[in-house]
Amino acid sequence: MHLTNFKFNPIKLLALGITFITFSAIFFLAAYGAPAERSELIDFHGKASNIKETRGKYGVTGFEFMLETESQNFRFEAHGMEHSHLVKALKKLGNEKVRILAHPNGELSWFSGLRKLPVYAITIPGGPQISYEQFSRAWAEVNSLSQQISGASAAIGFIFILLYFYYRAKPNQ
Repeated sequence: MHLTNFKFNPIKLLALGITFITFSAIFFLAAYGAPAERSELIDFHGKASNIKETRGKYGVTGFEFMLETESQNFRFEAHGMEHSHLVKALKKLGNEKVRILAHPNGELSWFSGLRKLPVYAITIPGGPQISYEQFSRAWAEVNSLSQQISGASAAIGFIFILLYFYYRAKPNQ
C-alpha cells in the first residue's frame, strides 16, 4: 500500500485520546495516598518468623512476616526501596528481636482470618534498618512518578481528542 492511498480517519484520534485518558486514570489510581501519620503507629518487638517475599497491588514488592509475640501478620511494602537485604537479615537474625512501627488497622485476610498490619519502619539489631522518614520519602517519590505519568498521559489524551474535534469540524477539502 502506497502512502498516496492512505485515508486519514479522525475516529482513530478519538480512540487514542480515550486510551491515553484511561492510562491516566490507571496511573492516578495506582498512586497511594500517603503513609499513616507517625502518631497512629504502634511499636512492636519480637522474633521474626514465617518470612516470605510478596508482590502486592500494582506490582509493589515487599515481604510478610510474623512476630512470635503477636498473632497478626506484618506486611512491608518496599515502594521502590531495595528490601532484599532486610529479608536476608531477618532470616539470619536468630533469637534477636526486631523492632517495627506498624499501623494497628490492616487488611483482614478472608482466607486465614488474620490481619496483615502494614509496616512503616523496621530496625534489625546489628543489621539494616529503614526509618519512618526513609519510608515516607520513598512513598512520596513513587507517588510523584505515578502522578507525573498520569498527568502527561491525560494531556496527550486531551490533545488527541482536540485534534479529533478539529478534524471533524474542518470542512472536507
